[in-house]
Amino acid sequence: MRITQVPKEGWPDGDTVPLAVLPFEPAELADVSFTLELDGLGEFYYAVVEVRGYRFGLVRHLDSPRAGIGVYVVTASVPSLAEAVEVLADGLGIGTTDLTWVTPLLGSAP
Repeated sequence: MRITQVPKEGWPDGDTVPLAVLPFEPAELADVSFTLELDGLGEFYYAVVEVRGYRFGLVRHLDSPRAGIGVYVVTASVPSLAEAVEVLADGLGIGTTDLTWVTPLLGSAP
C-alpha cells in the first residue's frame, strides 16, 4: 500500500463527488486511522489519504446496508476522474476492476 494519511483539515475546498467504493472495511486498512463522526445519515468513519499528490476522502457509514468504503474526491483537485481512479487503485495495490463501484462520470471532465 502506497497511501499516506493526512489530517482531515487537509481536505481541499470545492465540489466533492463520489469516485469509487473500496472492497474493504476500515479495519482492513491498517495504515489508515479513521475518525468516528456524525452527520445527518448517522455515525460514520472518516479519513483523508493522499496518493501521489491526489487527496481522497474515505467514508464508511455504519448504518449503510452495503459493504465497503466510499471514496470521494474534489473535482477541481484532479486532472481527470479516470486518472484519480487509477492512482487510487495503484496506491492500494489493487486493480481498478477490484473496486466495488466506480463513478459513471469517468468519461467527463471534472
